[in-house]
Amino acid sequence: AARGGRRWLRRAALATLGVGALAGAKFAHAVYPLLAPLPDAKASEAFRPTEGADRLVRDVATAAAMAMTYVWRAPETDDEWRAAHEAAAALLLKLCQVNRGVYVKLGQHVAQLQHLLPQPYIEAMSSMKSDAPRSASELVEGVLREELGDGWRELLLDFETEPVASASLAQVHRARSRGGEPLAVKVQHAGLRETSAADITAVSLLIAAAARLFPRQFDYTWLAEELARNLPQELDFCREGRNAERTAALFADDPRVVVPRVHWALSTARVLVMDYEEGCHVDDAAAIRRMGLRTGDVARLVSEVFARQAFDSGFVHCDPHGSNMLIRPRATGGAGSGGGRGAAGTPQLVLLDHGLYRELPGAFRRHYAALWRAIIFGDARGIERHARALGVPQYHLLAGMLTTHSWDVIVDSSLDRLAVTTDTEAKAKLATNVAAYADSIMTLLRTCPRELLLLFKANDCLRTIDLALGAPINTHVVMARQAARSRYADAMAGVSVDGDDGGDGGGGGDGSGDGAAPGVGARLSALGDLWAVEWRLMVFSLWAWAARWWPWALRRRRKASAEEEAAQRRQRDAQLQHQ
Repeated sequence: AARGGRRWLRRAALATLGVGALAGAKFAHAVYPLLAPLPDAKASEAFRPTEGADRLVRDVATAAAMAMTYVWRAPETDDEWRAAHEAAAALLLKLCQVNRGVYVKLGQHVAQLQHLLPQPYIEAMSSMKSDAPRSASELVEGVLREELGDGWRELLLDFETEPVASASLAQVHRARSRGGEPLAVKVQHAGLRETSAADITAVSLLIAAAARLFPRQFDYTWLAEELARNLPQELDFCREGRNAERTAALFADDPRVVVPRVHWALSTARVLVMDYEEGCHVDDAAAIRRMGLRTGDVARLVSEVFARQAFDSGFVHCDPHGSNMLIRPRATGGAGSGGGRGAAGTPQLVLLDHGLYRELPGAFRRHYAALWRAIIFGDARGIERHARALGVPQYHLLAGMLTTHSWDVIVDSSLDRLAVTTDTEAKAKLATNVAAYADSIMTLLRTCPRELLLLFKANDCLRTIDLALGAPINTHVVMARQAARSRYADAMAGVSVDGDDGGDGGGGGDGSGDGAAPGVGARLSALGDLWAVEWRLMVFSLWAWAARWWPWALRRRRKASAEEEAAQRRQRDAQLQHQ
């Protein structure tokens, strides 16, 4: 009996050692890519479901390494904190680059959270916007063969194996149609559709675990929820094609805006073929100037287009970063996608990547427009009313996140309260406000309507583009003016401009026929309201122009800015001491 017991113990010990060795080998195999140099981006392998466990192991290992970075360094000074953030951000960046796909999309989301995360994370993740891994040519051809058949080369002539762009979910190649038209062929990364669900689950579990361990510092469960909801939509290229056509119809009357035409006979759920449109990225200020365009005109056009989506149609492009838009001179006498390039001085915007849109309910859209009107007039009661109608009781915080100004500045009666600050000033103010209201911001993002989350994301993207172009215009003025015009159009159609008509109305103008034709008094009232907004914005624009040249105005603005920053610094210090 004793010998049998010892034999059993030896077998158990050997089995334990064997399992431990296998687990160690598996762990080493999974973690090794995080330690090794990145492979050639042009030779990335297909996504395989069997690698899901490896990606999960890398998730856990990276999270542990990031946590230990802060524990070991124990930062105290600002420089020490920045160094710790840079080290942790580098770990997160490497994880996204190695795991690819969903993780690149996650990194792109992180890069846009300028009002939430330390700057080193934003800087590290910004490379994810345009430097995504590329699939090898044989994988691309395999997807085309599966989707279009063995004769796909007869449909896509002169197909270029080297992609012109690569993103988290797909990459784009040039080709030519049988009729000689230049085509842009968007091909989904091989295997991504099959592995995305497991990757989303892994990311969600990791974020949920971090939220339970650090409920105040790391409650980003809303980010995982948005990723889980939006990614399946973005992986359906047929849906993207329908979104593109709907957007093209919205701007059919505006020759300044181009949406590439979809070639449905060549498109499937994983392959999208559209007209190839030329231009430079909308945030490339140097290239814009070389084309003879003014950065101010470009920034204004971009803001007007997205303000029109938010306030007129309610059908909003929710991923408008610089790589998803091109700019070029508008052709002489051209309109729409057939314009091409030509007339110097007048910009034309090309809208790309229509995978992620959000439909704003009619009442939501009207309350959002009314909120912007209240912000322009510094109307505290109006801001509170319409913010609560949007489902956000933290009205002062909502207004601050939309404008990047403090509440005292928003309700101030001075003209310069609407001014957009420079890049350095904006970053300093954002850092101060985030430190002071971090807990409240996290609560707002966790509880606000999902439509508002994507509007935050779109606003951040547009603000980033404006700053990249040197902040040549005031985006607040553009948003407010379009909101006022949308309210006027609704009033003329007999729809309540305060969103209280009780109808959903779908997006945008739908539901405009639900109200009775307005009388003369209602029309005059609506016209007066429109002109009140236009007059206020015109006065502000004149003041902003004068402030550039008049020394006394510059001194007054600098003094007010210094006083505001000192007050915010005292508030931040008190908040940090309390924490």
